[in-house]
Amino acid sequence: MEGGVWGIVVVISAFMIQFVAYGITGSIGIYNVEFLEYFDTTAFDISLMSSINLGMFLGAGPIASYLMDRYSHRKVVLVGGFMSSVGILVMPWLPGIPYMYLFYGVINGLGGCFSYVPSHVLSGLYYDKYQGLATGLATGGSGLGITVGPMLIAYLIEEYTWKGSLLILSGISFNVLVFGALLRPPPPRTIREIEVPTVSVDLAFSVKKKNPENSTIVVHGIDDTVTLSLDTVPTKYLDDKNSDKSKSRQKSYLHKLFKHILTNVDFMIYFINNIFWNIGLAVALAFLAEYCVQQGISKIDSSLVVTMVGLGNFLGCLFGGVLSNIKRLDSICTFCMVNILAGGCLMLVPTLTSYTLIVTFSFFFGLFTGIILGYLLAITGEILGPEDFGDGVGVIMIANGLGAFAGPMIAGYVERMSGGLSGGLLIGGIFCVIGGLTVLLIPVRKCFVKINKQKPVEVYIGPMKDASIGTLPVLVMPTITANGVSNNKVIPGCLQKTSFFKQVNLEDEK
Repeated sequence: MEGGVWGIVVVISAFMIQFVAYGITGSIGIYNVEFLEYFDTTAFDISLMSSINLGMFLGAGPIASYLMDRYSHRKVVLVGGFMSSVGILVMPWLPGIPYMYLFYGVINGLGGCFSYVPSHVLSGLYYDKYQGLATGLATGGSGLGITVGPMLIAYLIEEYTWKGSLLILSGISFNVLVFGALLRPPPPRTIREIEVPTVSVDLAFSVKKKNPENSTIVVHGIDDTVTLSLDTVPTKYLDDKNSDKSKSRQKSYLHKLFKHILTNVDFMIYFINNIFWNIGLAVALAFLAEYCVQQGISKIDSSLVVTMVGLGNFLGCLFGGVLSNIKRLDSICTFCMVNILAGGCLMLVPTLTSYTLIVTFSFFFGLFTGIILGYLLAITGEILGPEDFGDGVGVIMIANGLGAFAGPMIAGYVERMSGGLSGGLLIGGIFCVIGGLTVLLIPVRKCFVKINKQKPVEVYIGPMKDASIGTLPVLVMPTITANGVSNNKVIPGCLQKTSFFKQVNLEDEK
């Protein structure tokens, strides 16, 4: 069984971590009315607190990614769980909103990120074939957290006041430490068949003018037969002793980030899309309950509206995880469609006068944003490939953080200018629609890019008589099946399916 027992344990643990972390963060909008009354401040000041928290929660992904590589997923989650719990614990004794910017906004937000990101990434590392489903199930915890969180917080405020409810939430947050301790790192990577789209890639290998047989492609750490597409093989498994590629892997983390991720046009389009739809989601989570109170709806019923967003989000995450595993379904087009539908639902909410319709459209808004979350990692992996997947998730978290930071501030500013939150919700929906249209640039761009057809495989194996030759011709290698790799050298006679290979006479190529 792929993933084994520990794979299931890790997915369940990730589900619960996201249930607690995102459930508290996503439901904090319930406190806005209480903070406005207690501190006698403006909606813009309250929105800044939510912006900082959501921005840190979603935007500190690269820091979490770096710490995961440096230490471990488990250690980062344990530190994050402690930080987020302490950030909530001290809130009842803080004298003013500026102090909440630090403890709730920065400390709790950063701790939530350190809990959320490692569990999110690790849930997919145990799986290849069912990675989308595994991450979709884990992400479902965030949706279920938003489903339960608003009603729970509203009840706790009713029974214990807002200060007492925060103490209880801090105790709940400490449970992240328990589930974080179960995040066992995956075993040494056994070689599995990785199904990825095959794309022709130009590769040039340099060989010595003398003894060219010593210039070999070296495969590290492989103990069994592996089927790999060379254009998607992580460079940590490949090494050309005489090429400059080995030197490039010694470059800094930031240089790698720029070279492999930030220069990827499709990924940067996806990055911008994530900023836009997160603006809409952050506006809804931060101000939907407050908007309902402005319309004369009770606090308990207003919290139910946010609960329906969370319920839809939970179901959408599960549905999105299933959809992302359907290969015949174009992921980019589906992602675009649900972005537009989510924006449309949020734009309609301010025009509705019936409480039932507000609840219904809030549910569908949550459903579509949940599908977006279910596709989030799958599309990241589709664009970047397995090698840059972890770093790509960190960069996407920056986009999420930027959108989450900007959303509440935009809505708060509009509320201050117009005197109501209707305009803020409308603008949030517009940003979601723009995000959906933005991601359409990916397939449109590909229509104007000439894609080379797959060429026959031409591989040089063994010595060559003409010692004056200095460089192999450009190679296109779609699929290799290798077995019997030892001492970091390909053993002669151990390449299977040799019909794929053709010895090259460079003189014939001239």
